[in-house]
Amino acid sequence: MIKGIIFDCYGVLVHGSLDYLRSLTSENDRQAFNELSHASDRGYISRTDYILGVGKLINRMPKDIEQVITRQEVRSPEMLEFVTSLRANYKTAMLSNVGRGSVERLFGEEELKNLFEVVVLSSEVGVTKPGVAIYQLTASRLGLLPEECLMIDDIAVNVEGAKAAGMQAVQFKDIQQCKQEVMVTVKEVYA
Repeated sequence: MIKGIIFDCYGVLVHGSLDYLRSLTSENDRQAFNELSHASDRGYISRTDYILGVGKLINRMPKDIEQVITRQEVRSPEMLEFVTSLRANYKTAMLSNVGRGSVERLFGEEELKNLFEVVVLSSEVGVTKPGVAIYQLTASRLGLLPEECLMIDDIAVNVEGAKAAGMQAVQFKDIQQCKQEVMVTVKEVYA
């Protein structure tokens, strides 16, 4: 029985800037960009170092990178309403591969408490999706077993990581598809 529903942040609840910034990076610098992003997600570098590094890779000033990030990061009111609607029957969590300070720019502390029982950010715990350990940690912090959780993520490898941890999982493609698959998955598990 599903008792907890876990949401990825960027790509599910918030449109992020990562793909856009990656598109501005030359083919020769893509690996360096990916390594910089992974270092930020794991909490190995500060937000300032991330912004400076991206700026060097795409030849832009740090303030320009900040503006791109701010412009590209748009919350999904409909998905946030969906989270709120699920709170009556399920424990909810946010699990995100994200650098330090990112989620705090998007959500106030009280808002996070109203939306989620648990927030697990890769940069704070030092492990990232799709590693099984971060899904297990999130389930544990919810007071649940992985098989009692449903993970929603937009990235296929992260969906597979959740399944490898023993969770049910839905790959987010759009809001309507996500809502339908979540409700079908929950009903199938109850059957």
